[in-house]
Amino acid sequence: MYAMVVESLEELSDEERNCSKKIIELLINEDNTDLRCTSNNARKLFNGQNYLFYAIQNGYSFATEKLLEKDPSILESTDSDGNYPIHYAAIYNRFEILKTMLIMNVSLLDVKGCKWMTPLFYAVAHQSFDVISYLVQQKANANIADVKGDTPLHRTIIEYIDCCKKYNNATKDCKYSTDCKLIKQYLVCLKTNCFNLALAVYLIENGNANIYCCNNDGITPIDLIKNDNNVVELLKTKYVQKQVMDKVFDSINHMNICQKVSDHCNAVSKENEILRLEIQQLRQDFDKVKDSQKHMKDMLTHEVEILRNQLQINTDLPGEQKKLKQKIIFSNANKIDQPNETCNLHKVNYIEEHLTCVCGKNVSFRLKCGHEVCNDCYESFNSECKFCPFA
Repeated sequence: MYAMVVESLEELSDEERNCSKKIIELLINEDNTDLRCTSNNARKLFNGQNYLFYAIQNGYSFATEKLLEKDPSILESTDSDGNYPIHYAAIYNRFEILKTMLIMNVSLLDVKGCKWMTPLFYAVAHQSFDVISYLVQQKANANIADVKGDTPLHRTIIEYIDCCKKYNNATKDCKYSTDCKLIKQYLVCLKTNCFNLALAVYLIENGNANIYCCNNDGITPIDLIKNDNNVVELLKTKYVQKQVMDKVFDSINHMNICQKVSDHCNAVSKENEILRLEIQQLRQDFDKVKDSQKHMKDMLTHEVEILRNQLQINTDLPGEQKKLKQKIIFSNANKIDQPNETCNLHKVNYIEEHLTCVCGKNVSFRLKCGHEVCNDCYESFNSECKFCPFA
């Protein structure tokens, strides 16, 4: 703690400042250091706070960083009033520290502290303009009320009443100022350079602040300045413009979504058409295969019928001729899957004499297809086999 106090002093040399940082880091990393100040004496000494609250109040970023590195859960500690460290960052306009806190724990964005006040409410109440702009950019809710029902916009109008309006809008008498460009740009549209009034416009246009939110007494922000017609009309105009622009953007987003859906549907429709054509082609190919199979079946049926007819052997033929004819027919049946070729005759020099032609004579020729015939049958065949079913 002493090292933090030393560091917060302005008149320190670089060597002294580096030394204090080392001391702080050693103390924080010491296992016996009570960072949360949970003991009764520590709670009493620091009014229910801990070292993190103290570091934030003094704007000591180095100590804050080391404390959060050692114990990130310390972000969820509270003081005796129920305020979190992020509320202190909002009160003292510690922008970088608050930014680090939200990166570590975004759920603290709208956390309620003492009297239900959020970080944005505290920032507005203490004119922490840099913190306000960052919280609004992070989508902090500008319509969360405190225990009295007042919203940050109520508090902004109250600050305006206590500031410039109290002194008849004298520009030079505005006691607040900031270098925050997001707030300063709204001074252009005002007759007075009151930063609180500029903040009210900023909250309406960027934070979705509602000018018709009632507090526990039924009073809206514009009711607080109902006698200041110019400001009332200004706030109403900004509010209406915001609502109109939101509807326009919603319509544009809706149209964009509809267009994307339409494009997607068209793409799906094209894909479906391609699939339909592919299915149609597959069906045609299937029908062709089916027809081809039917044709093949018919051909085979025809060939089988021919074979059956040939098996009807003439009973008048001699026994040896009958056996030879059966042998030839069965041999042809085994070759039914062969190509349909014309069987040409081929003469051989030697044939076993005990073999006989179907006519009963000894064979003299063997055809290319394997059939054997006598000389007379060979001449009558005229180069075509009479036994082959594919002839």
